[in-house]
This record gives sequence, C-alpha cells and structure tokens, in this order.
Amino acid sequence: MVNKLFIYPVHLLFLLGFTFVSAAYANQIDYASANQQAKLAAEPKNSLTSIHQHKLSLDALITKAIQQDLWLKSNQLSEQAANAQSIAVDNWADPNFSLALANVPIDSLSLNQEGMTQVKFGVSQMLPRGDSQHIQHQQWQNVAAQHPIQRQLRQLQLTQQISLLWLEYTLAQQIEQRINQDQVLFEQMVELAKARYASAIGQTRQQDIIRAELELSQLHEKRLLQQQKQQNIQAQLAQWLPDIFSYQVDTTAAEIVLNQPDISTSWRFQQMPVIKKLMQHPQVQLLDNQFKSRELDVQLSEQAYKPHWMVNASYAYRADGVQMDRADFVSVGVSFDWPIFASNKQDQNNKAAIAKAEAVKTDKQLLLQTMYGQALAAAESYLLLQQRHQLYQDTLLDQSKQQAQAAITAYTNDDGDFAEVVRARIGELNTHIQSLQLHTQKLQKVVQLNYFFPVHSIQEAN
Repeated sequence: MVNKLFIYPVHLLFLLGFTFVSAAYANQIDYASANQQAKLAAEPKNSLTSIHQHKLSLDALITKAIQQDLWLKSNQLSEQAANAQSIAVDNWADPNFSLALANVPIDSLSLNQEGMTQVKFGVSQMLPRGDSQHIQHQQWQNVAAQHPIQRQLRQLQLTQQISLLWLEYTLAQQIEQRINQDQVLFEQMVELAKARYASAIGQTRQQDIIRAELELSQLHEKRLLQQQKQQNIQAQLAQWLPDIFSYQVDTTAAEIVLNQPDISTSWRFQQMPVIKKLMQHPQVQLLDNQFKSRELDVQLSEQAYKPHWMVNASYAYRADGVQMDRADFVSVGVSFDWPIFASNKQDQNNKAAIAKAEAVKTDKQLLLQTMYGQALAAAESYLLLQQRHQLYQDTLLDQSKQQAQAAITAYTNDDGDFAEVVRARIGELNTHIQSLQLHTQKLQKVVQLNYFFPVHSIQEAN
C-alpha cells in the first residue's frame, strides 16, 4: 500500500511534466524559425560563400562578367581588323615597274652598234574590274558593322546565363535556409518521441524514434545537397568570373522584372505584333546583316561580266650611232580580259550568290518562327506559374502548416499516429520548397522573355 501511494504521485508528476513539455513544444512551432535563425547566425556556415565579406549582387555579377569577358575584347579587335581591311581594299593595286636591256649584240655587247639596242623602262597599272573595288569596301564595312550586334547578342546571352545560375543559386540557398529552420522542429520531434516512449505513454513505439531520427538524417543530407548545388553554381560562374570564390553571392538585392509587362494569353492571336518586336532582336539583326552581305556578293558576282583593264607605258633609250642620231621610243598600251565563255563560270557564280541570299531570307523566317514559338511558350508558362505560385501563397502554405499543427496536437493528446506527424511535417517542408521552386521557375521565364525582348544597351569590355 505504501509503495502504491508512493508510485502514483510520482507517475502523476511525470505525466504532468510530459504534458507541459508537449504544450511547450506545440507553442515553440510558431517561433522555432526565429530561434533557428539566431542559432545559424552564431554558427559558422559550411558554404564557401560565407568565407568572404564582399558581396556581389546579380547586377554586379553581370557587369563584372561583361567587363572581364575575353570574347568581347576579341570581338572588338576583330572589328578594328575589319575596318582596317575595308580601307585596304578600297585602293588600286600597286603599279608594276620593269627595266630591261633589249637587243644587245652578242659579238661586241655594244649599245650603239645596232639601232635595235635599247634600255627600256616600263610601268603598268591594273584597274579594278567594274565596281568590284567599291563593293569589296562595302563588304568589309558590313563585316565591321556585324561586331557591335554580335557584342550585344553576347551580352544578352551572358545576362541570361548568369541570371539563370543566380536564380538556381538563390533557390538552393533559400531551400537550405528553410531546412535549417525545420531542423529544430524535427529535433524536437525526436525528443518528444523519446520522451513518450520512455514513459510508455500513448502508442509511441521504438520504430517511431528510428523514423524521426532517419528523417533528421535525411534532412541533413538535403542541406548538404543544397550546399553542393551552390558550390557547383559558383564553379560554373567561374568561366566568366575566375575570382568568383573571392566573393559572396548576394541573393537579396535583385529585382527581375519583365521588359514586356503586357504579356497575356492574347499573344496566341497576335503573331505579327510579337514578331515585329522580335525583329529588333540582335540575333535577327545579324541575319539582316548577313543578307546584306549576300546581296553584295551578288553584286560582286555581276562585276565578273565586265572586262578587267590594265594600262601600260614604257620609255626606251637608244644610244647614238657613230655617224647618226637615234631617237628614243615611247610606248603606251592597254590590255584587258573579256568573259567570253561565261556560262560555266560567271553564270554559275552568280546563281550561287543569289541562292545564298535567298537562303538567308529563309533562315530569317525560320528563326522568327522559332523565336515566336519559344517566346509564346515562355509567356504561357509564366502566366500559369504565376497562378500556381499565388495559390501556394494564398492557400496551400497555410493549409500545410495547419495540418502539421493539427497532427502534432492530436499526437500529444494520444489521438494521432506519430507517422502522421512525420508525414505532415515533411509535407509542410515540401510545400514550402515547392513554393520556392515555383517562384524561381516563374523568374526563370521572366529571364527568358527578357532575352527575347531586351532593353538594348551595349557595355564595352575594358
């Protein structure tokens, strides 16, 4: 009887203490995120991005990559070369000079023995065929004009690639932060399961403790995976920013907005207005420039039907004879080639040039159709992703949180299963991660649409 009187109060005190712990655990759910943030701020991070203090925002990453891009510098040098070449071809060929000693008698080698003996000096000048010289000058000028457009396209590509990588990096960092917030809740879940199992209260089993510890370990693996993604993305950025690991990627100070805010489903029925905007894209302008080059090729091939002229002049000195004076000679002449047999050469070259020009026109139409399809697909995806993300923000996040709290409350009141608590907590985490992924996918579509409809500006590499 004494033992029972002693045991029952002890059991009652333990039950009251466990109830207090359970209530405190339920209350801690709402502010566990804040506590975890303070804990993470006090602990050193494993990610390489926390080693250095200086931060680079998305705009700073893009600007720095453009300034350091070796391709842009090479393209500028190629433009200078094309400009120099355009000047070089716009000049006549150098004249040919000749000096000859003609008709010298071999018996005496005397310059005044024979009247035919002469010292001859000549000059000849080749003239351009038709208007070919000016056309070649235009061709090289057109080649030079391609380079600023190529640099503009390169900058758009860099902006798109770096922005997409930055978004992936930001997503991985946000998921890691969310996992760190939920880690405290999973740790409390393990402690709660151990306490209930030790007290033999409710339906807690040893496999519940093992399940909770397994989820905690898997949570740690997911955090390591996100850190790995961040480091891999930094390594990819190193192809444009070799010193990227000397900086911390700033994921807070960036705003990616649409260059075309009027995107809607009406694009399906507005093909021509959209294509008209796409025609301003550097990739399309390069084909316009290429078509101009092909037209110049056609004009150049037409010059092959014209003769190629050469003028020449010579002065011949003759020594005076013993009893007579000898006059010097002056000669002037022209020579030219005439394309008599044009059917197998000039005609075919001209046909080839015309066909190449038409092929570029077809390539432009194909490119515009392709870009229109890609832009339309990106716009459709953007609108649907926007709706899905809004649904998560308005409904699903709150519902998953309420479900997790309800599962924990039911479990602490011996009215629920521990497996349901784990599923609810994992479901809440996955819902948050899915919301972050949808937001990132929506911004990725914004980046893609901004590539198709850019705000034109060229930054020259230093």
